Parts: sequence; C-alpha cells; structure tokens
Amino acid sequence: MTGNIRAGYFANGGGKVAAPTSSSDCLSGKSCGQCTTDSTTGRPAYSTGGASSCAACPAVSGTLASRATGVYGAYPSVHTSINNCYAYFTDSDDNATFSTLCYYNSTDGVYGGTNSACQIYAPTKCAAGKYNTIQNASEWLSYGNYASCKGVDCMKGKVCTNTTAGYYSPADALTQTACAAGSYSSAGASSCTACPAGKTTSGTGTAFSTDANTTCATSCSSIANMDTWNTQTWNSSNNSVTNLCTVATCKAGAYKSGNSCPVCAANTYSVAGASSCTSCNTTNGYANSGDTIASHAGEASCKTTCSAGNWVGSARAACSSVGNGYYSTASQTISQGSTGSRSACSALSSEYTNSDSGRDATTDCFLNTSAKKYVATAKNNQVWCAENGYCPGSVKVYYNSVGGRTACGTGLFAPAKSYRSQQCGHKMHVDGADFNDVIYLHSDKVTTPSFNVNWNDKTWYANMTLTETNMNVNSSHKFKANYNGKTYYVCDDTTCDPNNP
Repeated sequence: MTGNIRAGYFANGGGKVAAPTSSSDCLSGKSCGQCTTDSTTGRPAYSTGGASSCAACPAVSGTLASRATGVYGAYPSVHTSINNCYAYFTDSDDNATFSTLCYYNSTDGVYGGTNSACQIYAPTKCAAGKYNTIQNASEWLSYGNYASCKGVDCMKGKVCTNTTAGYYSPADALTQTACAAGSYSSAGASSCTACPAGKTTSGTGTAFSTDANTTCATSCSSIANMDTWNTQTWNSSNNSVTNLCTVATCKAGAYKSGNSCPVCAANTYSVAGASSCTSCNTTNGYANSGDTIASHAGEASCKTTCSAGNWVGSARAACSSVGNGYYSTASQTISQGSTGSRSACSALSSEYTNSDSGRDATTDCFLNTSAKKYVATAKNNQVWCAENGYCPGSVKVYYNSVGGRTACGTGLFAPAKSYRSQQCGHKMHVDGADFNDVIYLHSDKVTTPSFNVNWNDKTWYANMTLTETNMNVNSSHKFKANYNGKTYYVCDDTTCDPNNP
C-alpha cells in the first residue's frame, strides 16, 4: 500500500498502514516511519503523499544566507510539505535587536520572501532613544506572543520606536522611563537633562518646550540670604537630579549650613560664599551686631570708634594717639582692615610741626621758635624778630597764638634780625650830620679786639674788623678805630658779624 502512505510519512517498499510510526508498521525487510529529522543535514525532513523516503528542509540560500542563524524547524508536527519548513533570522533593524522565524514559500522558492509567513518576536534590545512597541502593532498576536506578517523584514521599524518627550530610554532598554522632577527631555531621548540652577519642573515626565527656562518654569523655593544655586545634574544611575534646588553659596554676612544661610553671630563676619563666619578682632576693639546680613557683611562690618585725637594707624590695629605733629577734632568710626584719618599741623601753616596734649584741636599744634624769629600773627609762620625786642628761640607757640619775642626794657634797644637778638642793649649814633646811623651795643663780647663803651659802670661792646669784607653792603657809615697801630672798622650784628655775616 505504498501509494496510500500519507504525506509526512514514508514507506520503502510499502507499509502496513497509511501513517506508519514504528517498525511493526513496515513490511518485512522494509523501512517506514514518520518524517522528522534528516540524518545527514540535521534539518527537519518532510514528505508528500506516497513517499518512499523523506526530503530534508532546504538550507537558507541567496541574500538572506548571512542573516540565517542556522536554526531550522518545521510545523506542524507532521511535515507534509516543504512549506512546513522554517528558519530563524537575525534582524536588519538599527533600532532593535530581535529574532524572526520565516517559513519556506514554494512560490518564492526561499525562506522569508515576500509571500513567506513570518513570526517576529519581541525585541531583546532597543537602540538608545527607542523603546519596545511591538505589542502595540496591529500585527501582534497576543495568543502567539509574536507579530505575524509576510516577508523577513515586514516589521522593520515597527519593533522599537522613538521615546516620548519627557521620557528617556538608554541603549538596550525595552521601556521608556519618565524623567525625574527637575529634568526634561525631547522625543527620542536616551537621557534627561537637568534644569538650570535654581529651576525645576512641576513634576515628572516633563517634555522640552522652547528653551530650558521655559521648560523648567518652576523656580526653586526661596532660601533667605542665598547667593547662588548649585549646578544641577541628571543622574542616569537612578534617574534623579543631583543638587536639585540646593544652595551653592550664601551672601556676605551669612554662611552655608546644609541647605540654608544663617546670619553670622554678633562680633563675626563672612564674605560671599563662606561656609563659616570669622571673628572680629575684639582684642583691638572691633565689633559688630545685628540680625541682618548687612550687619555682618565682610571684614569691614567690624568697626571700632576712636575718640578725637586718636586714630587707627595701621590696618586692624587698636585706636591710638594721632601722634606728634597731627590732630583730629572729632571721633571716627573705622572699619576693620582700614586706617583712620588725621590732619597734619603743618597743613595749617608749614612751621607747625608738633602737637601735644589731647591732639584733638588745632590749638594743640605748635612750633618751637628759632633764634631771631617769633610768631607775630596767630596762625602764621615765624617772622624775623622786630626791632627793640629780643627773640631767644626755643619758645613753644601754639596755633592761634603769638609769641617768641620779648620787648626791650626802657632805654634799651635791639636791632631786627640781630645775631644776638636774645639781648637788648644801647644805641650808639655815628656818622652823618644827624648821627642817623646806629651801632647797637651788647653786653657780650664777640670780637677781639672789640669796641668798648662804659655806660653806668657797665661795659657794652661793638664788633671790630680789620677789613670791609664782612661789612654789610647796606651799611652807609664807615666808623673806624685805631688799635695797636691798626685801623679797624667798628660795626654791630647788622653791619658786620664775623660769626654770622
């Protein structure tokens, strides 16, 4: 009954039944059975009706040979046609990694041709920015857990699709994940982007819109005394935003403590960005107070007040006297790190180079007079000693005062600018019809020999010089005296002074 052998079976020389499955179904000395696997190729075997042997399913050939995995099968369990043969192929889709099973089609003469029934399975990987959507395709057969269509590439581009805006899918992911609060994405994103510093989103899954600031329309909650926000970064390991709405730096006068910016305590200060406050130099009298950052902003917020006559001469020093030659008329408040101000007495008038007492008024400035000079007018420098008075020098004269000259007594005289203007003496009139020229006589002897005059039992002296070399050019008289055969010129401090010509 060879001609009655059913498709999917074979009988070499005939068989006892149409669908032999064991040796007992074969004629004596003959072989028969069901077509299962070709012993030579290892591929499934099949047969048509009345077959005396089975044929192996063909190997994949042609353009698809490079994509064949080498795995073959046949369905259903009784292989009645070449069209029961199928082969597995890898994908040719850049966006997904999946496997495809395609049956042989005798019309096409190949596996996976345009008429070949194919089964496309869910992907094992999707490209970055893509996620698995094959189950949403119309070709998907939920009962078989695959998509069914014709041709090996019939689901190309339909297995994994662009991630939705507001979501992300890293490489090899099969699902899309909503971006965490404080981050956003555009369609097809493989990662999320953190909002700009100080900005966040209203929730998760925020889609990019126009620009970052528009997308992240929610400002971080205000933190008192904050200066800058931390830069925010999206963390791919756990889909979170690092440093979301956290303080980076605080303003001057405050310090960073966790995610807050407390004001510095009394007698301390800070600069912008400080993580702690610095103490004022209280040892030298600097302090601050108050509960606002302005009261503690920077070293300059620490202040000390110096009374009149005192100042801070070097940065951070304590108050001290303005020093000799200076004065200050009012108290002054000085910031730590700065110096105070003082006024030079010499700015009042150049010869007032000293000061004493409290140094808190212009009247504490003084000068020490020079010999032959005195202060004739308050608030002015010295002038030459006036006639008929003497100016001994080293007299302390305060600003706003006069002094340094003493008038000669009755009957005594002194020349202006005399070398010996600390002395008063007598006038000796010489020369001219009216004796209008004068030689001043003093009680001390300067030259030897000298011209001596006795007056009321006291000797008064004039100078004597052998030549006119030291005679003042303004001298009109030429009073002479003979001594030891030599002629001398008689003069005084105003005409010839050997010691101070």
